Amino acid sequence: MTKRFSHIIFDIDGTLIDTEKTSMLSLQQTVRERLNKEVPYEELVKVFGFTSEEAVKLIGFKNPESDLQRWEELYLANRYLAKPYPGVDDLLPYLKKEGYHMGLVTSRNKLELQADKILEGWKEAGYFCSIIGSSDTERAKPYPDPLIEYMRRHNAKPQECIFIGDTIFDAKCANAAGLTFALIEWRKPADPALNQEAKSLADFIVHNTDDILAII
Repeated sequence: MTKRFSHIIFDIDGTLIDTEKTSMLSLQQTVRERLNKEVPYEELVKVFGFTSEEAVKLIGFKNPESDLQRWEELYLANRYLAKPYPGVDDLLPYLKKEGYHMGLVTSRNKLELQADKILEGWKEAGYFCSIIGSSDTERAKPYPDPLIEYMRRHNAKPQECIFIGDTIFDAKCANAAGLTFALIEWRKPADPALNQEAKSLADFIVHNTDDILAII
């Protein structure tokens, strides 16, 4: 196949792995315990895509460090709910076989990355040449720093790379770094207005893994 890009960089949550229930149900339980109130799932899901540290601040927890730790404990307890999106487990080995360099750029912190059994299996398979989390650069998405760090590590040029993600934060990160951006649409957007903004910044909209193969 003719390659438009040599580096395929993915976001993780909402892009490769469906972690929405894992993350949001854990957050809902943390809010219930620490703030003693009920917040509808539909409200909490609007912080999906932010770093955990930013989400805790936005929600208004009283003891952010302690409350973040509790959220992470509950996240680990609920990680059994996470699963790869349809087609992803076939896509990754195919891209590796075809000789693409693959990377991950995510808002997850180190603990969230280390605790993911799905990701552990992918790492053992050698799919990704770099995994860049929120603690690997001074600024996380939507700033361009994580993608710039990926390119620095691999001596890659923006035109050689495509970033594939599901949120406005991914879109802004790619645009600021000068990369082609593909917006995936295989989950219901948490905020339709922000999703529309992400679409306006995207070079491609993809609805399944076949669409990804068609653009790379």
